[in-house]
Amino acid sequence: EYFFEISRSAGAPVQDERLFFHIPEDKRKAAEDFLAKQGVVKGDLLLGLNPGPAGTAKCWSAANFAALGDILAEKLGAKVLLRGAPGDEDLMIDIQQRMKTKSIVASPTGLQELAVLAEHCAVFVSNDTGPMHISVAAGTPNTMIYDRERRMIYTQTTLATTTIQGDVTLTG
Repeated sequence: EYFFEISRSAGAPVQDERLFFHIPEDKRKAAEDFLAKQGVVKGDLLLGLNPGPAGTAKCWSAANFAALGDILAEKLGAKVLLRGAPGDEDLMIDIQQRMKTKSIVASPTGLQELAVLAEHCAVFVSNDTGPMHISVAAGTPNTMIYDRERRMIYTQTTLATTTIQGDVTLTG
């Protein structure tokens, strides 16, 4: 929104406020083939979790992501997709081992594959990372875990943004 205001104040009209991310057809096909091989079919409730990057102060813990994945799978009957970048493999294994329910691991994936995976998700939950913005460009509602010290959760869709501040406790 900040950059849109700069543009408007300079007299340049903003035609479309939506983010856009180009996806080559081969990347789209590879990501969709991956989902099909994992048993994801049209009509499945797929929820994406993007817990990386591991070990930074801004990140939610592996235990919290695992608990969230279990809650969403058990309460909603959702399939949980764990998405990671190169270097996040150990984090993905840690979360998957902590989960009681089965999850799908897509790690490592590039940003173009991420956009396709996010398009198939009903919601995308991420730490404060670039993939959160990619999921918005894909049109996927998302929730960003933002800044452990201030304990904020920020949710965004292509139409609205909400910020919740306070302690977050995960319970079944």
